[in-house]
Amino acid sequence: AIAYWSTDDPYFVTPGSTAARARVKALLTANPQNLRVPWSLLRGPRVPALGRLGEIKLPPLIVIGAEDVPDVHAHSGAIQAGIAGARRVVVRGAGHLVHMEQPEEFNRLALEFLSAAISPRPSP
Repeated sequence: AIAYWSTDDPYFVTPGSTAARARVKALLTANPQNLRVPWSLLRGPRVPALGRLGEIKLPPLIVIGAEDVPDVHAHSGAIQAGIAGARRVVVRGAGHLVHMEQPEEFNRLALEFLSAAISPRPSP
């Protein structure tokens, strides 16, 4: 399983991200218990979230890797469409682990988003 997630899967970490692949391998080797998925996560939510996305009042930043699986792109598009003001950014040169493959870009996006969220807004 460690070899699969750190070497074989082309979406989890892109093939060209050698440092990120090595980091994933080291993390999973040091923490093999993280390879076991709790049953509760496999079952999914009791009430599907898609129809309730409109209840979210704070717009999220959705960051996905350009090389992630098509399902993740579809899901992130549905989340963006379902939450008013949501912003989706696709980062080149990354798969599922954007924060590990493109850490500078991920940090820039996150800090920009958080800075805008805490900036004082003019009163209406």
